Amino acid sequence: MSDILFERTQLVPLTSLKTYDKNPRKGNVKAIAESLKTNKQYRPIVVQKKSKKILAGNHTFKAAKELGWKEIAVVMVDVDDQEAARIVLADNRTNDLAEYDNTVLAELLGGLPEAAMGTGYSQDDIDLITSTVSSIAGEATTLTGLAIGDAMDAIRGTAIGPADLDDGLDADTGLATDSTTDTFESAQAELQGVLQLTDEAYFEMGLNPYDIPKIRKDMLVEALPEPLDTWGGPEASTDDGETTYIWNYGLASPTGLPFDRAILCFYTYDFKFEGWWEKPSYYTAKVINRGITMAITPDFSVWWDDPKTFQIYSIYRAQWFARYFQEAGVRVIPRAIMADTEAILHISWMGIPREAPVVSMSMQTMDKNSEKEMKAAATSLKANCDELKPEKMLIYGGNPAKGVCEKVNPLVDTEIIWVRNYAAVRRGVAFGNLDGIEGEKARKRAEKIDTDKAKKHRPGGLT
Repeated sequence: MSDILFERTQLVPLTSLKTYDKNPRKGNVKAIAESLKTNKQYRPIVVQKKSKKILAGNHTFKAAKELGWKEIAVVMVDVDDQEAARIVLADNRTNDLAEYDNTVLAELLGGLPEAAMGTGYSQDDIDLITSTVSSIAGEATTLTGLAIGDAMDAIRGTAIGPADLDDGLDADTGLATDSTTDTFESAQAELQGVLQLTDEAYFEMGLNPYDIPKIRKDMLVEALPEPLDTWGGPEASTDDGETTYIWNYGLASPTGLPFDRAILCFYTYDFKFEGWWEKPSYYTAKVINRGITMAITPDFSVWWDDPKTFQIYSIYRAQWFARYFQEAGVRVIPRAIMADTEAILHISWMGIPREAPVVSMSMQTMDKNSEKEMKAAATSLKANCDELKPEKMLIYGGNPAKGVCEKVNPLVDTEIIWVRNYAAVRRGVAFGNLDGIEGEKARKRAEKIDTDKAKKHRPGGLT
């Protein structure tokens, strides 16, 4: 028996072919179409003879259709369905296992006029690869696209360490100002060039009706660190060398924050982290190179009075980011939400692994004087615990949230842990350990108590 399955290459009409219905690969049709326009079709696609299903080259086929091609070069293989599935898997997996020698890659790209055209590499990609090779002093780096977590461990703290970022940081976020933009772009170059981490990432689709990405169970935060508190900035929080801090992006200045003992979170107004959605690789590179290894799924708001489409989009973006962080080597605590309808709760659970070590939930927006909102918060918390069944549910909020936790904790198997929010931590800055409006209220209450005591002990006072 010959080791060659096909006999000849032939041209066939595109209309005679079918895509493989269980192809696990999500290819970049746009990039392939650009290659076909520039380089033409330089290798045939592989088709199962009896079914006319494409076993290798599904996205080349789609790109050709988009370009308006009528025919395409194929080789027919006479195999059964089991052999066909094996070919599909092998074709995808063997590509995954390949490695790049970045030095050779840079030389090859650099030797081509208009190198970006039809290669799948943008000019930005080429600049990033060149920058990466230069930063490693000419040594070849061979990291696979799948080994992101391992590669991150190697790069974290060496490409750019915390000591390199002490100056020129934004007072609120601790990230780059104009004076450090070049430094962070260099970090981004290492992340994107070496690790293939880009702004456009597509994860498995078809797992649920809305293609909400699935959060990996193997990249969850394995245990809730103890002791745990929320970072309130250098004036309100002092690192004790042991505590792990929840760092709320866009609120608390990270000056003095131990990033290796910090959990990145986004329990704040959406506009403060909307830029992450526009350039995820840029911002992810920044925090990773400061030493962040853990994050809570970004809390894109699911407002009860928003159209359902908006609510679903917020859930999609949250789960997408959770998976994106994981692919970048950051372990994740999934986010649960409060909702006023069972339908939205069910959608919010899509993509979240059951029985996770920790799930987190923010309780900051309900009105403690609204019976409806307090009841909805308690109902949502119980429903999340019952469905997701995490070992621990981390609740981020003020005293009203603490009260909800105390009410629900006995009703569920999950251990509910309350941690004070940023506002609560900040109350310790002034006015006898309380600041702002709450501080003023506390002072007035203290003054009233003192006044009442004085009345009781003066002539004509209460007895």
